[in-house]
Amino acid sequence: MVSNKLTFISNNVRGLLNKNKRLKTINYLKSKLTDGIIFLQETHSSVNNEIQWKNELNTQSFFSHRKSNFCGVLTAYYGSKNFILRNQLCDKEGRILILDVRIDDSNYILINFYNANTELDQLAVISSLNTMLQKIDFTQNHKIIFAGDFNLYFDKKLETKGCKPNLKLKSIAEIIKIQEQYNLCHI
Repeated sequence: MVSNKLTFISNNVRGLLNKNKRLKTINYLKSKLTDGIIFLQETHSSVNNEIQWKNELNTQSFFSHRKSNFCGVLTAYYGSKNFILRNQLCDKEGRILILDVRIDDSNYILINFYNANTELDQLAVISSLNTMLQKIDFTQNHKIIFAGDFNLYFDKKLETKGCKPNLKLKSIAEIIKIQEQYNLCHI
């Protein structure tokens, strides 16, 4: 039986420059889905290792890099469905990757987001995200999948086990504006 459902996995991997860690992480995540998308943040990838990583991933994979061993996001599709990339947008900081894709008969906007740590920097990254989203054509009834590491929390009980993070109200307000504008549900 062929499933029409896609699985989505998002993971902050805290660096994948070590080949053993990279292969172990990728193989583990691939084992969790038949047809689906993997969103990775903090890959520490660069243009120099993109070809090697694409060969190791052995699937359609897309990157946003930063020049140093810092940041980096990766989105990869695993499955047997017809996957067509129509547009790709990424920032130069390795924090945002937006893909406009068609998977079988459905249109998707896949957003991989790795936010900064401090609220001032977060606001700049969120502003860049807003600018990039304005360049997307949303007229084709897209399903929007927005995944990543936001480096903030909405619900202290659910999202802050064992730590005392700062409440970043301005960043939260900007993320909520994006949720409302694009009719997104925070799961």
